[in-house]
Amino acid sequence: MSRYACKSRPYLVHDPKEPAFFLSREGKRISRALLETRIRDMGLAVGIPDLHPHALRHACATHLLERRVDIRYIQELLGHNHIQTTAQYLKVDVRDLKEVFTRAHPRAKAASSEEEEGRGKMNEAMAKTMESWAKDRGYVYPHIRKVEGICAGRPCIDGTRVRVLDIVFLQREGYTPEQMLAQYPDLNLAQVHAALTYYNDNPEEIDAYIAEDEASDERYERDKAEFLSKRRASTSR
Repeated sequence: MSRYACKSRPYLVHDPKEPAFFLSREGKRISRALLETRIRDMGLAVGIPDLHPHALRHACATHLLERRVDIRYIQELLGHNHIQTTAQYLKVDVRDLKEVFTRAHPRAKAASSEEEEGRGKMNEAMAKTMESWAKDRGYVYPHIRKVEGICAGRPCIDGTRVRVLDIVFLQREGYTPEQMLAQYPDLNLAQVHAALTYYNDNPEEIDAYIAEDEASDERYERDKAEFLSKRRASTSR
């Protein structure tokens, strides 16, 4: 969950105010049908046919009951209005649970090496899919994209024309991340921190862009001064 929140969700989110935790590729709340499809595909990847979200929900509740968690807590977790519903839902003899747990639970110590290998392959496939998806869209870091034709191909904050070097420039001027938001009100703190983190990981790249801009500004000022000098000389004749 933490890895998804820190590394995957930032690639998916479009609206910083989106309250949903799990998002689709469009940055919206993941639909029930898509969730069922994803879980079924993951189940097939590890050799579990017809895996359904309800099976995971029931397995979680059963595991908690086997661990002697208060059934009132399980009731709240499942969202049942009456505790009788929870009791009926978990109508399983606790003595039978140990066998079920050992045979089928993901964390069972007796899990076969084939199941472990299958889960490893599933995680590897998911990581490659996310990496490929991000790369195709020009993401080089959470919230940071590098796309030809946008910001001259330089790293910029997703959905904006604010370059990483713009944020770095404000930092060198003594601005705090919160003060930077006053300069760029369309950004949020997560985007600002992402830009600063990208710079910390890639200082040579951003410093080179800054040096290019400074050289360009110097040439502009030099050409401007030369033009004005020639103009004054021509008008004084």
